[in-house]
Amino acid sequence: MWKVASIKSVNGIKAIGKFSDSILFTTASSFATNTNQSNISSTTLNSNQLNISSNPAKNSFKIFFNSTLNNKINAVLYNVNGKAVWSSGLINASSLNSKTVNTTSFARGVYYLKLINENGELIKSTKVIVIN
Repeated sequence: MWKVASIKSVNGIKAIGKFSDSILFTTASSFATNTNQSNISSTTLNSNQLNISSNPAKNSFKIFFNSTLNNKINAVLYNVNGKAVWSSGLINASSLNSKTVNTTSFARGVYYLKLINENGELIKSTKVIVIN
């Protein structure tokens, strides 16, 4: 038996669970950034800002991550059950900008793209909707 209780004060996330295979998450505010623009110049983005185009995604979406980070990061796409369905692998942060993710093999639904540094810490996260 186990209990989970955690509060991440950076963006107000609370994860609370008790003797369950699922955890209830509540947030103080949304930290997801979505865009329907088909083309975004990386120079128009703030440092370490994460954007997705197009969202909702049909067949693919493009990641826009303008970063000043010099370390490596891993972009991981999770389904609503928390299962990783795609990963960039550990790559330079600058290599992630303009990366296309093919969604044709994914089921229609809601996914979460998380950028995780090489220490396992969450850098950014956003919701992706797939409408294949």
